[in-house]
Amino acid sequence: RIEAVVSDENELIPFTQNDKQRQYKIFIIGDNSGTSPLLVYDELIDNLQISESYIFTQIKCKKIHNKIILTTTANSIIDKATNIVIPDLNDMNKSMSLKQIDIEQIACCFDEISHSQKEPICSTCKQNMMPVIGKEHLLKCLNCSKFILLKPNPIQPSIIIQIDNQKTTFYTKNDILQKYFQQHNPQLPITNENLSEYYLINGPWLLTLSHFRHELININK
Repeated sequence: RIEAVVSDENELIPFTQNDKQRQYKIFIIGDNSGTSPLLVYDELIDNLQISESYIFTQIKCKKIHNKIILTTTANSIIDKATNIVIPDLNDMNKSMSLKQIDIEQIACCFDEISHSQKEPICSTCKQNMMPVIGKEHLLKCLNCSKFILLKPNPIQPSIIIQIDNQKTTFYTKNDILQKYFQQHNPQLPITNENLSEYYLINGPWLLTLSHFRHELININK
C-alpha cells in the first residue's frame, strides 16, 4: 500500500497484445521519502491526475537495467486519498529518466514457448497440415497432398524467460520466431514442435525486449 501524489506524467503509448488494443503511461509519484516512476496500464490511466493524491494497493515492483520501478497489475486498485501528500522532489531528475530504460538487449535461454493455436488438421485424412516452403500462406497435407489457404493468426505466441531469477512472459510480433527459424532451417517445416525444439535446445539467444509492452522485438544468436 502506497499513499502518494502524482507529480508528473508522460505521453500515452498504445500497443497491441494478443490482438487487443492496450495502452500505458508513465507517471511520477512521490511522498515524503522521494519520487518513483509508476507504469500504469489500460483503464487505470484515467484514474490519475497531476497534483492529486492517491492510495495505491497491489502495486508491483519491477527490476529493469538494475533499476526498480513500480507497475500496476490486473489486481491493482487506485483510490483517491483524503490526505494531501507533500512530496520530496529532490530525486525528480532520476525518476524522469525512466523512459530511457524500456528497451533492453539480453542473452538468455527460453524456459518455455507458448503456441496459441493448434496446428491445422486435414479435413480429409485428419493428418497435420504443413506450411509449403517459400509459400507460407499455403498449407499442404503430407499424406493426401490436399492444399488449404492459411488464415492469418492474430494471436501472438509468447516466450517465458528468466530475468533476475524470475520467470517473465514476453509476446512476439510480426512472426519473429517463425522468420528466424525459416531463415536458418529452410529445409524444415514451420511447426509448433519444430519451433519449440529449435529454440529450447539452441540457446542462449540475444533478445531485444520491450519491458513496458512485454514484447520480444528481435532475436539473434
